[in-house]
Amino acid sequence: MKDSKIQLETTLSDQRKLVGYHYVNDEPKFVVLFVHGMGEHFHRYDEIASHFQQSGAACLGYDLPGFGKSEGKRGHAPSIEAFYETVDIAKKQLKDLYPKVPMVLYGHSMGGNTVLSYILRHDSSDFAAVISSSPWIRLPDPTPAWRVMLAKMMNVIWPAYTEKTDIDPHLVSKDEETVNAYIADPLVHGFVSASTGLSMTLAAEYLDTYKGGMPIPCLLMHGDHDSVTECQATIDFYNRNTENTTLKIWEGRFHETHNDRPRVPVFDYSLNWINNSINK
Repeated sequence: MKDSKIQLETTLSDQRKLVGYHYVNDEPKFVVLFVHGMGEHFHRYDEIASHFQQSGAACLGYDLPGFGKSEGKRGHAPSIEAFYETVDIAKKQLKDLYPKVPMVLYGHSMGGNTVLSYILRHDSSDFAAVISSSPWIRLPDPTPAWRVMLAKMMNVIWPAYTEKTDIDPHLVSKDEETVNAYIADPLVHGFVSASTGLSMTLAAEYLDTYKGGMPIPCLLMHGDHDSVTECQATIDFYNRNTENTTLKIWEGRFHETHNDRPRVPVFDYSLNWINNSINK
């Protein structure tokens, strides 16, 4: 069953359908719950999840509401709480499937923001460790004040109002094959709603001032050539919260460190860190 990948379906409390995948492992050393980034979906993590699976892990992740194959207006969730609920649903499934197996939370970009915020604002005791890849803590170009005001206004009168995110696909990765696949992917979109954008911005502002340490082992990873989310913000977060936290800066890598080449060093660094963290 180590090569098995099963599509999953479940529903949020608002009855929106979620679609995800379970990378099965009959006797995993640990399990990983993935949370994807803005405009994308969990199937884009097939290579890293498959590598983890072959290395002794089980993996699970859902397309967040409004993304990928999950239901909802593209880019729209009422708030970050819908993402937290998605984590809770997947976490319960993993606990049922693999009782007493250490669980790791892994998020990238918007998902990197989500997993850090989740661990700091919820009971983290079910997780053995957390990995935050290229987290949205600050953006290289701060959101103009007028756009923030517009988002706040629209969040009151029309929370599902959407705008383009303007993410340049060529900044996602230096790997041309990855960029072309990103552009051609019908499930990738460039929209974010007023409620989602505002909620994530407020969460990012919280992380950008947070000082108090991490309750569980935390790995922060960022490419130093990232032009989508700010690498320095991740370094600053680490400097405020060094206890229980590891920082890995990948030289020359763009936003998706796991999708730049060579990829295996990023996969194996994460695996080694997980094994060291859960076996202390």
